[in-house]
Amino acid sequence: MVLPDGNGRIARLLASFVLIKEGLFPLTIDRDERIKYIDALERADQNDYQALIDVISVNQINSIERALNWKIIENTSGYDNVLNVLGAKLSNYRLVEVEQQNKRILQNMNNVFFVMKNEMESYKEDLRERLDKITEIDSSYCSPEDAYAYYYARQIINYANQYDYYVNLSLNKCWGRMFISIDQTKKYRLILSVHHYGYDKSTFAVGAFLSKEIANNISDGTESHREYIDIPVGVPPLTISSEKEVDELKSSIKQQVEISIMSALAYIANEL
Repeated sequence: MVLPDGNGRIARLLASFVLIKEGLFPLTIDRDERIKYIDALERADQNDYQALIDVISVNQINSIERALNWKIIENTSGYDNVLNVLGAKLSNYRLVEVEQQNKRILQNMNNVFFVMKNEMESYKEDLRERLDKITEIDSSYCSPEDAYAYYYARQIINYANQYDYYVNLSLNKCWGRMFISIDQTKKYRLILSVHHYGYDKSTFAVGAFLSKEIANNISDGTESHREYIDIPVGVPPLTISSEKEVDELKSSIKQQVEISIMSALAYIANEL
């Protein structure tokens, strides 16, 4: 006999069977997702299934991202056990294979970087052409192998904390930045960063953060002596597989650049 309040649980259980069969995560609805879920079910009763598809899709994305950030080591309740785990991993460690994988991942990051750079350059030229002459637009870039790739570590950490993921700053990263100056009185810097998402090398994140130069700042004109305050622009990270060919990712990367620039321009417009 099914209890009156058990139908929802049975429905989610059946949905989870379908998802697991396809190699996905079971359906779990958090308390803060419950209203959207119930609304989606009601709309599905009216033959409008898109809202329910969206809820399940977001649920799967969240489950995947949580899994990427889990650092699980079994049987680590003592020094000997930890040492045994490390020894087992070292016995399977193959330097040549690791080096080949690292080269492949680095090349993929370079490919992502160049797609991002080309898209930012396209928007830069469009902004220069369409905005008033009192606005100056400039840009610069740093590839994963450049000497200044370590820049913006603090902003990357703050961004990762904002979106609740771990970022391993010891791994490769790169960035592009766009400077927007309005009448020499309001100066902004939009950074798009490509860095590793989670503890290992399996996933890249493309994130965006905006900064505003402090007014009346004493500066010798170089980037290193300018002072900025950080401004959240509300653009979640784009997470992509570090092993995937960039041709399959171009549209997503371009969309992330577009959303980031739009969000920065919207913030600037609100300040004027």
